[in-house]
Amino acid sequence: MPPCCPIGKPDAKIILIGEAPGEEEERLGLPFQGASGQELARCLNEAGFSVSFSDRRDSQERRTPAWDTSPFHVLNVFPERPPDNALEQWQVGRKEIPSTYDLPPMAKGRFLRPDKCHHVHALHDYLSTLKPNLIVAVGGVALWAITGTYGIKSYRGSIVPSRFGKVLPTLHPAAILRSWSDRPVLVADLAKARFHGEFSGYNRPSRRILIRPTIEELLAFERDYLATASLISTDVETSHGQITCVGFAPNHNLACVIPFWDSSRPDGCYWENAKLEFQAKSVVKRVLDSPVPKLFQNGMYDIQYFLREGMQVRNAIEDTLIKQHALFPELSKSLGFLGSIHTDEPAWKLMRRNKADTVKRDE
Repeated sequence: MPPCCPIGKPDAKIILIGEAPGEEEERLGLPFQGASGQELARCLNEAGFSVSFSDRRDSQERRTPAWDTSPFHVLNVFPERPPDNALEQWQVGRKEIPSTYDLPPMAKGRFLRPDKCHHVHALHDYLSTLKPNLIVAVGGVALWAITGTYGIKSYRGSIVPSRFGKVLPTLHPAAILRSWSDRPVLVADLAKARFHGEFSGYNRPSRRILIRPTIEELLAFERDYLATASLISTDVETSHGQITCVGFAPNHNLACVIPFWDSSRPDGCYWENAKLEFQAKSVVKRVLDSPVPKLFQNGMYDIQYFLREGMQVRNAIEDTLIKQHALFPELSKSLGFLGSIHTDEPAWKLMRRNKADTVKRDE
């Protein structure tokens, strides 16, 4: 039996892809058999799946997960064990890769050693024969191998597209064993995997966002939606101590972005003249001063910028950062984290960076 061969039904709805075999996986020739695999199985069970443990035991006399009877197809990116379980020893700098090299970097300035690239190509060939509803990339190496991106903490919990189907990246259980406070995050991601594993497509809600309004469109949006809303989500983007844009959302699928800064214009101003800018700021001021309740994420930051502009914020009664802290004080309170846990939106903070990277490569 080859080391760490795939296990479980190839037609499973969900594929779990790990990094590489450790000592126990190498000994048994199966993926996720050691302490990390056992913890992954426990987290999956807490997330609502059913993974049993076999009579087979590891070297510490612990029962190992029975992946062959689980609802998953399970495998690793690499079928061989890296030296000292450290994949960093298989990484090289840019100067050490040939001009024909066709894999993206595993980290900034770090690439997979050319003699190991055939493993990733073999994984791609194998995945192209399968049609799962969902691939769970367990750890940063799996995320990189499947999607070509790195930064597991930035992407985890968000559905990421790939040529092999939709991917849900999550933390590796080995990282959980080193940082136990992250365990609830892994369980939450696996619970999301349970939902997305039931269908092959994406399930993102429809969003309508007005992003480059004319003053007429802005006034109409204020009249038709903001003036009649029961709650307005409010957000500010800033740069160099100034407001660059303000966002208002009167409901969960409708929003308007009011720009004030535009890098494509010589003077940096989005509005063509001072009169139009004054009208746009007047809309913001009226909305903030209206009795409609306002919802913020870290509102103290946003409100200080409004006050500098002479805008009073009335009825600011909701704040998702404060609510997150009250409910789960041990977890992150960033908007990106909240989005990854509570929504099916992509990792939106990385969209601009990814678009810029694509343009740069195309050029």
